[in-house]
Amino acid sequence: RLAFQSEMEMSHFDFVIDLVIDSFFLFDMVLHFRFIAFIQNGKLVTDINKIKRHYKAHKLRLDLIAAVPLDTIARLVLPSRFANFVDSLKLLKLIRLGRQFHTVDRLFRELLDRGFNLAPLRLVEFLSGVVLIAHWAGCGFYAVARWKNRYQECAGKESSGLEISKWASHHAECLWSDTWIERQIRKGKLPTSGGATLQLYIRSFNWALPTLVVVVIGDVVPVSSNETLYAFIWMAIGVTINAAIIGNVANIVSNLETDSADFAGRVDEIKSFMFKHRLSSSLHSRVDDFSRYLWSMHQGSTVEDDFIMSLPYTLQTAVLEHTRAKHIRCCPFFDFCSKEVVKALSLCLKPRVYCKGDIICHYGDMGQEMFFLDHGTVEVISADLSTRFATLHDGSFFGETALFIKQPRASTVCALSFCDILELTKHDFLVELRRRQINLSCMMELFNSIHNSNIRRNKAVNENLEISKNQQTKLSKLVQKADDSMCYNNDDEKAKVFKPYSTFRLCWGICCCALSIYTCVAVPYWVAFAESNSDEYSLIMIN
Repeated sequence: RLAFQSEMEMSHFDFVIDLVIDSFFLFDMVLHFRFIAFIQNGKLVTDINKIKRHYKAHKLRLDLIAAVPLDTIARLVLPSRFANFVDSLKLLKLIRLGRQFHTVDRLFRELLDRGFNLAPLRLVEFLSGVVLIAHWAGCGFYAVARWKNRYQECAGKESSGLEISKWASHHAECLWSDTWIERQIRKGKLPTSGGATLQLYIRSFNWALPTLVVVVIGDVVPVSSNETLYAFIWMAIGVTINAAIIGNVANIVSNLETDSADFAGRVDEIKSFMFKHRLSSSLHSRVDDFSRYLWSMHQGSTVEDDFIMSLPYTLQTAVLEHTRAKHIRCCPFFDFCSKEVVKALSLCLKPRVYCKGDIICHYGDMGQEMFFLDHGTVEVISADLSTRFATLHDGSFFGETALFIKQPRASTVCALSFCDILELTKHDFLVELRRRQINLSCMMELFNSIHNSNIRRNKAVNENLEISKNQQTKLSKLVQKADDSMCYNNDDEKAKVFKPYSTFRLCWGICCCALSIYTCVAVPYWVAFAESNSDEYSLIMIN
């Protein structure tokens, strides 16, 4: 408005908007002066007197300058010949823009806490700042041309209408002679009347943005000395902005891929090691599957405990209470334990990742760990791998015998998929219980009950399998039918074709990609170049 509107051209709506904005900023000053708390040295300050002193010392002066309508006061006091100076006082309202960077940072922190990727938003934020500066530069470029010839001297020639004198109407010739707008009118870029406000703004912005970003003036060039000096100033600023654009965009783009690039580098090192030692293709495939799982589920990290353990103890327990303590609570052995014991045991859990087909614990081993299945599927099988006793899913636990009884493991546990498992060692378990002087008798009674139940279940399974070996029994037919069903589910060739990394999926994806590229190239070409009455247009409609 300062560049493109005179005071006489301002409508009542513009004055109402100014009044509302000024009132809003004054009310914001009152809120910050009386109510809005702040953080000082890590402490939340809510005392009203301290809030007042803090606001007076840091923000009051600038807010007062930006919020008080100094232009309106000056207009009532100063004569009309100071109109340009009075209008320039509106620029003081831009001071409040510096206060809003804190709001944007807080918004980004909130989005980051909710899992949003901030890199695209950072890029939009930076480019918006460049466009805003270009807007200021374009408004100033127009204002320099407009203020060259005083508006009052040309107001009397407005009655001549659109009659052409030399290169424009009398009014436009008087107002824009020896300016960049005159050259635009002569070139036919603007109408002889000088053009509407939107046309003039677009031409001004067409000069500003290229000058700031690539230091190229384009088809809008300065004419007068004032315009040339103004252009030199913004060219100097444009060099800095151009360097900032390159640096910030490069930094944002590099941050988009930093984690994935680091992880890809580690994977490439492993692959080069396997190629060097000529390891089998099946092992290559297993490593590739594990790396994809590790990136999709853990962003390539297997040492999340390092960060958690660097936190203060209270924050450690608070974080793990929402992530790992649930496994302790779901285990019946720890039902009678207090919250403090549960938190302490959750701190002892160590994360482990297992691939499909990995043996987590072997039959006959003297185990020292209990396992909690956080994510994945495992099966409990016999020593000869021929009998499946149970299949466990998320939230299950196994290996608890190692914590209470010193005896070999009674079965083997194998991973059926990629598994995230939390491990509790016998040493950590006993240390925590002794530290709190907890009586193990209740826990042992419950364990013995569950342990005996498992023994009876496994014995019954083995007996039924022995009976099923007799082909004449009904149980034999049921077991055979179940085995056939499992074979079909695991080895169905049709299902293998549609697996994520199958050859068919790759070829199908290549075909879809080729057709998508063709569509992206062909459709804009057809829309732009095809005539509505041609045969080619009919082909477009068919497509």
